[in-house]
Amino acid sequence: MSKEDPKFTFINIWDTADTNKQGQLLEAMKEDAQEIQKQHGFIGMAFYASSDGRQTVVYAQWETEEDFNKGIVQNPVMTAGRDKLSAFGDPAPNTYTMNGIFFHQTEKTEQ
Repeated sequence: MSKEDPKFTFINIWDTADTNKQGQLLEAMKEDAQEIQKQHGFIGMAFYASSDGRQTVVYAQWETEEDFNKGIVQNPVMTAGRDKLSAFGDPAPNTYTMNGIFFHQTEKTEQ
């Protein structure tokens, strides 16, 4: 993560009212990730499962919005994957711009 070299960020928050479906959603996402990893401009993706089983978050970074659109939005294989995932929950996708970044700071000690 770097504010000097911002990447295109996609976050999707899935609501899974049926807590049993969270695991199924994650497994289906992992299968789709095999294809996503091959797409030009894809950097990385992480899945987060809420402790209560009601939400799943997808955090993905791409080099550019154009790469994301070609690799996901306009890709018929990924369109079919999205349709499959909809059986497990309700998505709330959005794109984001980094607005600040903070890392742990250690105190410097004088010697």
